[in-house]
Amino acid sequence: MKVDLIAAALKDVSLLHDVCTTAYTQHFTNQWESAAALEQYLAGSFSAERLTKDILDPGTTYYLIYADDQPAGFVKLNDQLKASDQALRFPNALELERIYMLAEVKGTGVGKIAMEKIEGIAREKQKSAIVLYVVDVNETAIRFYERNGFMKTGKTRLELPGFREEVKPTTIMSKTLPDL
Repeated sequence: MKVDLIAAALKDVSLLHDVCTTAYTQHFTNQWESAAALEQYLAGSFSAERLTKDILDPGTTYYLIYADDQPAGFVKLNDQLKASDQALRFPNALELERIYMLAEVKGTGVGKIAMEKIEGIAREKQKSAIVLYVVDVNETAIRFYERNGFMKTGKTRLELPGFREEVKPTTIMSKTLPDL
């Protein structure tokens, strides 16, 4: 299977919006207290206005993931960590803020290939580590990250309005990139 990560440009905002909202709702609808809370999150995170702002931010890059030339998911990378305590701990890390696959490609190996490509991007940017956050109830994702070389390095909480209390505990994971 051919997998590509293509940096999203302004011309891609509509497609990116569709892929983001579809991939997110396919997997995480049950983590919200109500449909209204989910809609508020989606509007704040994946609206055309928000995606445009993020694409124009030189420190943030969205990538559309393609599998055999069809949209399969998306990735959001930040050149610096947003959480100041983690930025001090990992001063030269790439933040993997989001990686979501469309349901139809789950379990096909697309995610593993995408992770390898993300590691390549981190190396191109001369980053020494990749850091991500994953809610504790998402045990499948935690195992996936561990299989891809990530280690649990801390705990935090995801404080989002309308996010169910039992899914707020979050694990910080990191992967140190050895020097080439």
